Amino acid sequence: GAITEASALVDAFRKLQTSGESFSLQTQTVKDAKPLQITGRRFRVGREGPVIDALWFIDNPVAMQALETRSEELAKAVQNAQQAQAILDTLPFPVWARGTDLNLISCNRVYAKALDISTEEAVQGQHELASQTARGGSGRILAANALSANHVETERRHVIIAGKRKLLEISEVPLKSPSGEVLGLLGFAIDVTAEEDKETELQRHLAAQHD
Repeated sequence: GAITEASALVDAFRKLQTSGESFSLQTQTVKDAKPLQITGRRFRVGREGPVIDALWFIDNPVAMQALETRSEELAKAVQNAQQAQAILDTLPFPVWARGTDLNLISCNRVYAKALDISTEEAVQGQHELASQTARGGSGRILAANALSANHVETERRHVIIAGKRKLLEISEVPLKSPSGEVLGLLGFAIDVTAEEDKETELQRHLAAQHD
C-alpha cells in the first residue's frame, strides 16, 4: 500500500544519502493511477565539487527508459560543462565559444565584465566584445573568416572597456572533432595595450632626437 511504498522511498533515500546507493522504485500516481518511477542518483559537480543527491519523479515510460540508460552519460556531460566553465572563469583574459552559426554559446567572467554584464546576459543578448571598438564593427567577421578558412584568424583592434581605449589581439580558433569536422570556434582576446604604449613612447623618443 501507500504506507509501504512511502517507507521504501524513505529507506532508499537514506541509503542514497549515507552510502551513495542509487535506487529506482515503481509506483503510481494517487489521482489517476498512472505509472510513476522515482529514481535516486548521486552526482558530484566537477572532480572536487559538492556531492548532490537528486530525485526524479517520472510518469512517462519512454522518459523512464531514457533516464535509466543515459543517466550516467547525462551526469558526465553536465559535469564536463561545469568543469569547462570553471576553467574558463580562471583565465585572466576574455574567452568565448561559438557554434558553427557564429552565435555565442558561452563566455567567461572576464569577457562579461568587459561588457559590464553577466555571462548569461552576454550569451542571451549575443553581445560581442569586438563591437565595443572605436570604429564599430562586429566580432562575427573575424569568426566567419576563421570558419571559412578553417584555420586560426587573428587581428588587433582597439576596444573601449570601462571607458578606456584598449588594444586587444583577438583570435578565433576553429574547434574540430577527431575526424576533422568543425564543431564551433573558440575565441580569446589578449590586452596588448602596454606593448602599444611602449612603441608609441619609443617613437616619441626617436622623434625628439631628430628635432
